[in-house]
Amino acid sequence: MLIAIDDVEWRPGDAVAALASLETVTARLREVHDARAVFLDIYRVITQRVVTVLRTSNAGGFLEPDWLSGLTGRFAEDALLAVRASLKGDDTGCVAWHFASAYAAAGETLPCENALLGVSAHVNHDLAFAVSDYLRARRATLDAVQLKRYQHDYFHVNQLLRDCVQECIRVLVDRYHCQRTTRLVRPPGARKLLGRGVMAVLVRWRARVWSEILMLLDAPDEKARAVIRDRIERRSGHIAQAICARYLVKSLIGGEAPFPVFPAAARAPAAARAPTAARALPRARQAA
Repeated sequence: MLIAIDDVEWRPGDAVAALASLETVTARLREVHDARAVFLDIYRVITQRVVTVLRTSNAGGFLEPDWLSGLTGRFAEDALLAVRASLKGDDTGCVAWHFASAYAAAGETLPCENALLGVSAHVNHDLAFAVSDYLRARRATLDAVQLKRYQHDYFHVNQLLRDCVQECIRVLVDRYHCQRTTRLVRPPGARKLLGRGVMAVLVRWRARVWSEILMLLDAPDEKARAVIRDRIERRSGHIAQAICARYLVKSLIGGEAPFPVFPAAARAPAAARAPTAARALPRARQAA
C-alpha cells in the first residue's frame, strides 16, 4: 500500500470529522508525491471553510447548520472512498472517479487538471446521490417548507465556495507549482477573473444537480431512479473524458490504447483497470 489507510475515518459523520480525514489523507499523499492529493487538498480548503462558518454565531446564514454538517460528512465519504478504492487498486465505482484517480496516480495530468477532474466527479456524480439519499432518509419529516430551507442552504453553499476560490488558486500555484494556473493568473486582474470563471462553472453545475436531486426524490420507484442515476453516470463520465481529451487524442494519434479506456474501464475486472498506486508522482511532472 502506498500510504497507511487503516487508521483513517473513511465515513465521517460530520464536517469536523470530514476535515480531519481529508487533512490526514492529503498529508500522506503529499509525502509520497502522489497527485491524488491535489483534489483532496482543494476539498480540504472548502471543508475547512464549512467548519469555520458553522462555528460562527449565525452559522454564516445557513438555516440548517446541523444538516449541512451531517451532509458535509456524508458528501466527503464519497470522495474519500473513491480515493481509498484507487489506492487499493479496486473499482472506484464510476467512470468519472476512474479518470480522476487513474490519471493522477500515473502522473499524467497537471495539478489544475487533477483538481478539475476531482471537483467534476464529486459535483457532477456524487452530489446528487449524497443529497437525495440524505433527504430520502429523512422523508418522514420532509415537507415543502423544510425542503425550501434545505434548498436555501444548498444554494447558499455557492457563497461559501466564492469565499474559498482564491485560496484554492493559491494552493495550486504555491503548493503544487501548477505552471498553467501560474500563467493564467499572472496578468493584472487575471486571478480575480479566473475565480469568477471557476465560480460560473460551479454555479451552473450545482444548479443542474439540484434539479437532479428533486427528480431522484420524486421518482416513483427504483426503476425510475435507476434511469436518472444512469444519466448522471454517463454525463459525469463524458465531462471527465472531455477534461482529459488532449491526452486521449495524443494516445490515439500515437497508436496506443487511450488511458484510461472509456467507458470499458468501468466494466473491466478490477485488476485490469487498477491505477499504478505503487508509482509515486515524479516531482518534475507535479510542477508541470
